[in-house]
Amino acid sequence: MEWHTPGRTGIAFTGIFALSVLALRCGGDDAASGSGGSAGSTGGGVSTGAAAGQGGAAAAGSGATAGNSGSAGSAASGGTGGASGASGAGGGGAGSGGAGAGGTSSGGTGGGAGTPKPQGVGGAWSLVFQDEFDGSSLDFTKWRPSWFGATNTTVTKPVNDLEVSCYDPTQVKVGGGELSLTAIATTQAGCVKKDGGAASYKSGLIMSDGRYNFTYGFVEARMWLPPGTGSAQNWAAFWVNGKTWPQDGEIDIMETLGGGAATRWTYHYDSDTGGGSTHSQITASPQNLISASGWHVFGANWQPDKITFYYDGKDVGSVSSGDLQGGAKTASSPHYIIINLGLNGNYPVKVPSTLKVDYVRHWQ
Repeated sequence: MEWHTPGRTGIAFTGIFALSVLALRCGGDDAASGSGGSAGSTGGGVSTGAAAGQGGAAAAGSGATAGNSGSAGSAASGGTGGASGASGAGGGGAGSGGAGAGGTSSGGTGGGAGTPKPQGVGGAWSLVFQDEFDGSSLDFTKWRPSWFGATNTTVTKPVNDLEVSCYDPTQVKVGGGELSLTAIATTQAGCVKKDGGAASYKSGLIMSDGRYNFTYGFVEARMWLPPGTGSAQNWAAFWVNGKTWPQDGEIDIMETLGGGAATRWTYHYDSDTGGGSTHSQITASPQNLISASGWHVFGANWQPDKITFYYDGKDVGSVSSGDLQGGAKTASSPHYIIINLGLNGNYPVKVPSTLKVDYVRHWQ
């Protein structure tokens, strides 16, 4: 889910994937400069905001029980949840996903009773941030429930000019071990689009800016995408974003545009290294990702000069500094996490619609 000046395009990253270069999002006047920002340092590790200390403590303190969430999510949703739900259990005990229809019992690459590990990669990883959504309300020490809202109850404009909904914190719910972001029709006063016109819908978004900002590592979420015709519904997205767009880069780990449009990953960047700002992007829709709906695990391994994308523990493509135009480099500044259920006016809008999240984790 990105915001940029339309009409600027990038290069297609060729290979075994179906690729496209798209200019989808507009605006940028709500840039993070007005967000309150992150108060932490910006070294090669974690850069935390005002409440980042709580985030780190939660990661360390709840790792032992994190795996329980996998079975809760897959069992509750059943159907399409089973197959990928089990592998998405991360640190869950073996067989925790078996309750979902068609589930496996492998427990994923993070199997065992200890701290969960990222799916698809080996090596030594330290879990530094996680939310298993095991409570009854959103943890405000980790998340903001709207797009740079002044308070935790502020209704905000959407991220992008193409969105036809506002973001309302009342559409963000936590219960049963899951986060739910729900889009519905509305005539609510104060619910407006990017241009200030009345929005016909409201939806949910969470973002970690000011609560948790970081540089590098593996970011992963297990998510349930609402099924549509040929692809998941609406404009669901899981992404990490820098403070200044597009100069700091944007990593779209997963987004789907509905209406048969492919689910994909994208990297956005500034290809004008001479001091200007020219938005470019590389995007790919791997064949096994095109029609993703139901429970799946999406991840990205962000390292210096290279970002690798994962879908249910499988490598589905990467982008390196050498792939970028104008001598640009992949992102190296602090980013924050966003998950939202957008409604794009250029594609079929389906409401009511709910995006579910079992967990969000970050390792370094």
